[in-house]
Amino acid sequence: MRPTGANANHQNHLLRRTGRHILLLGLLMIVVQTGCASRSDARFLALQKKLQTRLTGESGTYAVALRDLQTGEQLLIEPYRGMHAASTMKTAVMVEVFRGAERGQTALDDSIPVHNRFRSLLDQSFFSLDLDSASSDPTAQRIGEKMSRRELVFHMITISSNLATNLLMEEIDPAAIHKTLQSLGAAGMQIRRGVMDLKAFDAGLNNTTDAWSLLQLMSAIADDRAASPQSCAEMREILSQQKYRDRIAAALPPGAVWAGKTGTVSGINHDSGLVKLADGRRFALVILSEGEEETKNSTQVIADLARIIFADLEPTSVKPVDERQS
Repeated sequence: MRPTGANANHQNHLLRRTGRHILLLGLLMIVVQTGCASRSDARFLALQKKLQTRLTGESGTYAVALRDLQTGEQLLIEPYRGMHAASTMKTAVMVEVFRGAERGQTALDDSIPVHNRFRSLLDQSFFSLDLDSASSDPTAQRIGEKMSRRELVFHMITISSNLATNLLMEEIDPAAIHKTLQSLGAAGMQIRRGVMDLKAFDAGLNNTTDAWSLLQLMSAIADDRAASPQSCAEMREILSQQKYRDRIAAALPPGAVWAGKTGTVSGINHDSGLVKLADGRRFALVILSEGEEETKNSTQVIADLARIIFADLEPTSVKPVDERQS
């Protein structure tokens, strides 16, 4: 029997109120699950001002995300500004390769053929990487042979091998990476394709990230949440052998250990990773940039920002940076 009159109005009111409560609860759960934050904690407010002073007058846009892995306290500047991910996407690929091995879908020490012919995300046409600029890449030197997934992951991270990346991406469903990133609170990172797919690039089908999502991803690797503790320990070891050390790593204080992944394309320059200070304190740090015409300038700015951060974390170990310099 359907309610009528006052009873119907009362029931409709209850339904609307219940619906609003469910919506608010759902939004709250999303915030809790992703751990989103929009501003720095009080501990880092003075440091944030120093960083913003250093950025005054720079033509590019910079995003910074810092987390104390012991206390959870954070510093955030433009944490949700989406940018082209460049080679920072390779960290997400590494995580998915290890998770796939744990699920029994693949084996890290099994070998796969090395080739240079890939399909574009845009129209499935074939393209190849320009390997003339990758003559020192061990993967490029093994075309026609086989390499293990473990080797490919190592080269993908430590020397940022694009060929190794695309070979691994051929085996991975981007939807699986998306699901993993969602589960780690890194929903602002979107991995759609491999690298150097110029047709897809021109069509705007790019891999993207924000500083918050990379912070979440790196924190998950640090805290053994990205995969099993054994896999996370191996991923940290691979990241620690990163060969490109002219950005955050260039500013490390004595005794500190850096494990990270850089990323650079035209107008884009990033660095991201984990630092362990000499006294054992651990931090995740991400610095992203876009819009600088000269890569060498953004590289210097990233190093300066890192040096300011480390001078604050270890004031007796790092020579302060003049935040007013350009």
